[in-house]
Amino acid sequence: MRTLVANWVALAAKQAGMKLRREICESGDSHDVTVSIEKFLGRKQSIQPFLRKIGIGPEEKKKAAAGPSQEGR
Repeated sequence: MRTLVANWVALAAKQAGMKLRREICESGDSHDVTVSIEKFLGRKQSIQPFLRKIGIGPEEKKKAAAGPSQEGR
């Protein structure tokens, strides 16, 4: 018997698959691919979220340590 979480994950995956089919596959070449991808994602197309997810995106700015700078020594 499936748990509530497993049912939710299965439903979310099915919905994402149907949205992919509707927005990308069914339109074929009738729409600009960039427009189709942005409509599917719900945002502008960008590689940055993927890079962050796999851990190679731009590093977050770290707070400077208190005290004098060590640069130029």
